[in-house]
Amino acid sequence: MATKKRIALVPLPPLAAAWEVTRLELTRVVRGKALRAAVVIAGLLVVAATISCLAGARDSLATFAGSVRSLFPWLAIALSMLFAARVISDDVDAGVIHYWFMLPSPRWAVTVGKYLCSAAVVTGVLVGSTVLLYLGTHIAEPGLVGSHAGDLGRAVLAMLGAGLSYTAVFLFLGAAVADLPYLLPLIHVAVLEVGAGSSPVLEIASIRHHVGVVLGTPAQVAADETVDTVLETLGLVTPEVPLWASLLVMAIVFASGLALGVIVTEFSEYRTGKP
Repeated sequence: MATKKRIALVPLPPLAAAWEVTRLELTRVVRGKALRAAVVIAGLLVVAATISCLAGARDSLATFAGSVRSLFPWLAIALSMLFAARVISDDVDAGVIHYWFMLPSPRWAVTVGKYLCSAAVVTGVLVGSTVLLYLGTHIAEPGLVGSHAGDLGRAVLAMLGAGLSYTAVFLFLGAAVADLPYLLPLIHVAVLEVGAGSSPVLEIASIRHHVGVVLGTPAQVAADETVDTVLETLGLVTPEVPLWASLLVMAIVFASGLALGVIVTEFSEYRTGKP
């Protein structure tokens, strides 16, 4: 008489489980179309800025700093929304979220693994684009590549902070309302990044402002200085924030966003609608 074999699930250490989830998610993302689309969009931004610098005979550092400051925070927002906001929702829709949570490890390891995948993809594209943009804008002045390395370092640090912060926040907001994963992230962008981020004093509440602090303050033209003087007289100037404080803010946003994402997925009972 044949006997049935029982398969015992050996508990995985949480960190090992998180790494395994990260590895599997990265494999899926690399094979998907979203990453290719993100790379193409980032590449177009780099090419456009490089052509603008060469065609207009503009200053290499000014073009690099201006492009990173004006475009890349929004690129970080878009990439984080694309790769982090739906990271839980997609698995709920596909009906596989419960299989993830059946792993012989804590739920939080699955959430952390998914976050690590999203953060790796977003920061990888941001940092890679920043380096390529720096090299592209310095094609006409290769002798200045080394002398402007400090500005490149600040830009890379800013993009790392932006990527880690936005992915943590959007993972949490997307997981909180898995049926409408873009709803809360879009509200966040509209209220904090566009609304508060475009207003004196209030802009200190936006991640985009702290990314700008890490990038450094660009040279101001005379007109801007006049406006700043008027705003200062009216008391409508954002308090000056040191570099370390902005880095601390982004670190707190990253840690709290990831912690809240873990809490939401830990206690949520997702209904997939799948048999």
